[in-house]
Amino acid sequence: MRPSRFLYIVLPLSILTAIVLWFARDQVADAVRPARFAFLLQQSERAMQSGDTLTAQRLARNAWQLQMNDLSSLHQLMMHARKLGLGDLLEITVLVFHHPESTVAQQQEILRWLLDRGDVATFADLHQNMGGQRRGEPETRLLQAECLARQGRLLEAVEEARSVADLPATSEEASLLLTSLLPRLEGNPLAAKQALERVALLLRGKNQKLALQAWRNLRLLPQEARDPDPEFDVRKWIEAQPEATAEDRLLSRQIELTRLPIAQRPQAFESVVEEFVADPSAIPALVRWLLENGMPAKILELPEGPMRGDLGLFSARLQAYIDTNRLTEAERWIATPHPEMSAVLLTSLKAAFASKAGRRVEATSLWQQGLEQARSFEKFGDCASILAVADRFEEREVAARAVEIILKLPANELPSSQSLEFLELRLGDRPELLRRFWEDLLRFRPSDPIAAEHAAFFQVIAKSDPGSTPGSQLTKPLVETHPKVLRFRSTHAMWLMREGKDAEAVSVLREAPVNWNEAPDWDRAIYTLALYRAHHVRDAQALEQGLQFDRISPLRREILSHLSKVPGSAFLLATP
Repeated sequence: MRPSRFLYIVLPLSILTAIVLWFARDQVADAVRPARFAFLLQQSERAMQSGDTLTAQRLARNAWQLQMNDLSSLHQLMMHARKLGLGDLLEITVLVFHHPESTVAQQQEILRWLLDRGDVATFADLHQNMGGQRRGEPETRLLQAECLARQGRLLEAVEEARSVADLPATSEEASLLLTSLLPRLEGNPLAAKQALERVALLLRGKNQKLALQAWRNLRLLPQEARDPDPEFDVRKWIEAQPEATAEDRLLSRQIELTRLPIAQRPQAFESVVEEFVADPSAIPALVRWLLENGMPAKILELPEGPMRGDLGLFSARLQAYIDTNRLTEAERWIATPHPEMSAVLLTSLKAAFASKAGRRVEATSLWQQGLEQARSFEKFGDCASILAVADRFEEREVAARAVEIILKLPANELPSSQSLEFLELRLGDRPELLRRFWEDLLRFRPSDPIAAEHAAFFQVIAKSDPGSTPGSQLTKPLVETHPKVLRFRSTHAMWLMREGKDAEAVSVLREAPVNWNEAPDWDRAIYTLALYRAHHVRDAQALEQGLQFDRISPLRREILSHLSKVPGSAFLLATP
């Protein structure tokens, strides 16, 4: 039987169609993918809205596997993935950030999102790979300032924020950031004054949201330095803010109290406490205020119940028991600890209470247990907890052992370099150990200016290892990169004096953008010494007036004495 003419026609056409479809399969898939992607994303959003998170995540992952390349689809998926907490979110975000069509605004939004979720590592990677022009945008630089602050690089953060504070696009936001950064420059009254001035300007600005945030940053300042302007009606202003909290209102009363004559303050204080104690939302702020004013007994008058549910309030009541020496009640209080309380802290407190109660064997065992936990967990926070409790109860041997554990922690477990500066007071008689610690940390954090400055500082009195970078080579780039940071200039000047370059040391310090009468005592002492050594005796004597040498650590006084070459001067006599 002969094949029909129909087969002769259809069969070749079918084969031809199959061949065409085979070679065009990618184009067909590309044409179908956008519709498939939109459908999956829509279904995922519906599942999320109905509360079916697992289905929503599965559909979103299916959409992601379609490998869409256009920016619009990727951006849609990224925003949806944020709501879902999708595991692939970071990978999607990086693709959007580096997409050729991604705008600077989209990149800045991603950087902002990373900061808000605390992912400074990814922020740093993406920021580093931005184009130079986009990195130089004021808004990007402001985000970088915040990232530096979160990394503990406070001085760099302040410099970066100041660099954009006078630009129209970022002036208010940069000022707001500075109101939170400047108060953290400890021992710097000028910085605190500048923060207060910026708060005052923002309070009078039109942006009420930023103004309220600036208002809240007043709490970062010392209590006696929070009044933005004696003529400013703080109560009226805060009552006019629709989003003001009980804590905000309490702050206004605190400022009003500082304006009263001293004799009138106690009665006014009692009135404020009475006004806010009935408001549950005000209790945390009220407790902090009572602690700040040294009134732990007042805290113990508050009901116990609400304080057990909040870790901050739980800790505040515990501190109040300790401050009033009611240790038996403190021990009873932690018998039912807050679930979020650190195990190491709890063990340390039990050890301290046992010691004070005369149960030395139990105390020794508990201290040993806490130290072993800290050594095993390798967490700085645990060591800091032991240190704080040991200091409070004068357990010097325990404190020394906690410091030894800190020195041996992995570098990636250590906090910001500024948070480690307390080690100088602890180990001032062991400069060699401190020099090795800071040099090791600098190897792990080669771009950390604070670590570099400390490594250079301790090299002045402790010989460095053969492979270490000489101190003078560390300090010169710091001054060039951070010309406004006084401490870097002081350490560099110290090295210049050690090398006999006294005139250059004076020049480096003279160029510092600072009012020397308001500078920290250590920096003033270094400048005074440089002036004496360079034979500017009158200038040195004028600067030396009012210098408080007792505020300078013994180790630093030893350095001053070592570098001094002016026999018989008042400066030399003031140093050991």
